Amino acid sequence: MKNTFILGFFLFAFSSITAQDYSYVSDRIFDGPESFFGYDFKPSVMEVPNESKDEIDPGDYSFGVTSRNLYVEGEGIRGVYSMNNIGPTEYGYKIATMNTRDARIQGHLKIILNRRGQVNALIFRRSQKDPEIIFTLPEIDEDMNEAETEYFTDLREMEIESADSIWGTTIYPFLRIHQQSAIQERLFDYDSTFINFEEVVTIEEKVKKVKAAKKKKKKKTDEEEMEELDIEDVAAEMPKDSVDIKLKITKTYFLNLQQLVRYQDETEKMEMERYEITKVNEREDETAKGNEERFQIEFTTKKGVPVYLYLNENRQVSSVEIADKLYLMRGF
Repeated sequence: MKNTFILGFFLFAFSSITAQDYSYVSDRIFDGPESFFGYDFKPSVMEVPNESKDEIDPGDYSFGVTSRNLYVEGEGIRGVYSMNNIGPTEYGYKIATMNTRDARIQGHLKIILNRRGQVNALIFRRSQKDPEIIFTLPEIDEDMNEAETEYFTDLREMEIESADSIWGTTIYPFLRIHQQSAIQERLFDYDSTFINFEEVVTIEEKVKKVKAAKKKKKKKTDEEEMEELDIEDVAAEMPKDSVDIKLKITKTYFLNLQQLVRYQDETEKMEMERYEITKVNEREDETAKGNEERFQIEFTTKKGVPVYLYLNENRQVSSVEIADKLYLMRGF
């Protein structure tokens, strides 16, 4: 009963949080065992060698990997499998599994990587008595790739010269990681998720009336009196008092997060979160190399919500951390 509840909970978590679409080969680069944790693979083709090869709908079969278990969905193989170990191989990684209900059912999941570290296929074997089943991940088609290239922020696309230059910038992340559950959620353009750094300039006028200074009277010559008569009409229209206008310029900074939120009852709602930024601080990790995150820009918010922007060695945006969620750029 307990295992049934755990299986249902995690399968529900994967399916409800993540969109029901295929996992594409180009979605993510995996650079170690930990990068698989929380990821839910949804293949498009299932093949039993020498028997059958069929196209499958998104989510008909899926493989959710956590740090301890493999959660498998699909007819004939559905279940929770303990991960005895996960290790590198010449083709990628291999997870040794054991069914949590029956320790005699031991099998494996082979994760096949290409040269870029992307997953091409999964080979699952439920037990030593069952055949290996090959699940292939689809390649993204040209139209979809062009649309996503246009919409999402790529890993090396956006350069931030300094912390002050972030204002007015909008980031469109590709992957959202729920850090409490460790579930990785692939985003799509219809999710309309974006992170915007906004500067609001407020100009306030302060008007002060200034009385005209009185001048001492002196005896005028006849010529001066004639000049006064000539400009009498103009002088009559001139104000005796004047005003002093001062401008007060105030700059306020905000982070705006828009995202489509999926709830347990399968409803969806577009939500906007707005955080006022009160302080900005930058740190550098001089030991970071290559594409590792070298710069961290910390934003202190009025609500106390932690916000961090991470840049690589070329000061290009790689990820953004807001509260308990981490947002990755396309190609991470």
